[in-house]
Amino acid sequence: MGESELAAFRVVYVVYGNVHMSGGLTNRKHPMTVKMLDDAKGKSKTFVKISTREKWLVHSTTGALDIGRTSLLDNLRERIAELCDGAEATEATEQPAAEYDPMVELAVGTGSSGSRGYAANKRAKVQRWRFPINAAKHCISTIDMQAECPEVDPTGKARRIVSVYVEDRVKIWLSIDDVAWAVKYLFTQNQLKGIPLVAANDPGSGAPSPPLAILGEGGTAAVDETLPLQLS
Repeated sequence: MGESELAAFRVVYVVYGNVHMSGGLTNRKHPMTVKMLDDAKGKSKTFVKISTREKWLVHSTTGALDIGRTSLLDNLRERIAELCDGAEATEATEQPAAEYDPMVELAVGTGSSGSRGYAANKRAKVQRWRFPINAAKHCISTIDMQAECPEVDPTGKARRIVSVYVEDRVKIWLSIDDVAWAVKYLFTQNQLKGIPLVAANDPGSGAPSPPLAILGEGGTAAVDETLPLQLS
């Protein structure tokens, strides 16, 4: 898989107002599920629901196929779960508490792998995960994420600070300012399918070794490293 396969990606455009987006692998404008919230300075911020069920995300990253192999959503959920467990955020703004819904703290078959209690209702044959108190509920927080997917940047040295709204441990509400980053990240991972990116000028592992020149006293060097022979 080389760079040419990634050339089909289009510039991502987010249309404010009704909040639609286009770009990536789609030219159509798709509506987005959003929340409008105020930060600590009273400035309105828009957060977009990131889910494999969101049609705009599927069409922009895969065209129309299901989102396949990707680590971004799991990584975002892990970081959000850390916030819920009390981890410090880069920046956090508490939002007014919404009406309490006990079902928010329950998830069926999914959720964080952190400390949690297990409860089973034998009569109804329903298994539920019970999570501890959400320390970051209704907060706007910033978290540190890898800027490029591992297939492009295996070292993970390039970082990006993204803003999220924490509702619970499962849902992902990402700042609209970080949508283009997330779409490009998911698109790249879906294209590469876990295979590291190969540069267009990379000769590959099967390329022949460069020719060697034999020097005096039995030494060798690459041809382009040798000095021209001086004849007397």
